[in-house]
Amino acid sequence: TANVSKVDFKKAIFVDAQGSTRIVTKAKYIWYFSKKFNIDYPKEVLLDMLSFDVFDNQEDSGLEYLASKLEHKDIVKRMLENLSEGIVSDRVLIHHFAYLTQNRITHSYSYIQKEINNSNRDEYFRLRFVDVFYANTGRVKELKAILKDADKPIRRTIIDKLITNNDKSYVVEFLQKQCVNTQIQKKWVM
Repeated sequence: TANVSKVDFKKAIFVDAQGSTRIVTKAKYIWYFSKKFNIDYPKEVLLDMLSFDVFDNQEDSGLEYLASKLEHKDIVKRMLENLSEGIVSDRVLIHHFAYLTQNRITHSYSYIQKEINNSNRDEYFRLRFVDVFYANTGRVKELKAILKDADKPIRRTIIDKLITNNDKSYVVEFLQKQCVNTQIQKKWVM
């Protein structure tokens, strides 16, 4: 527990000069042993650890560990702060989105919409953001809003979800508008 004060979990994931995402090794070890031995830390350290939940599988994810030690309202408040400040790791971001959408925290939806259409994010995770958002909320209105600015992979995923949701007429209307807009653009370019 003495080493925990030597790690800033909010900065333990960073992008290096070459653009690669890096993780502070000491933070990984503290994270692992904290969960394994169910170690208690001060509230602020535990809240900072929310910024370090990078592991993809359920066994390694620490959200259950952190949720058992923190109050729900504190988790939500910190996650919204993290979203506002910006989150480097797509994996941390997906965990934030999952928790917030499972708990129907509507203040997070605008951040999710923005990150789904953020082409600087990994496409795999952007597609997962759509899946997590829709699976946990079922909110078609937001999917339609995202669709307007979406690139092809996101657009296809959202269209599939809208069709599955029996919203084919909206999809047909959207695609017709896209075709008309494309024809107008070609006419002006040529």
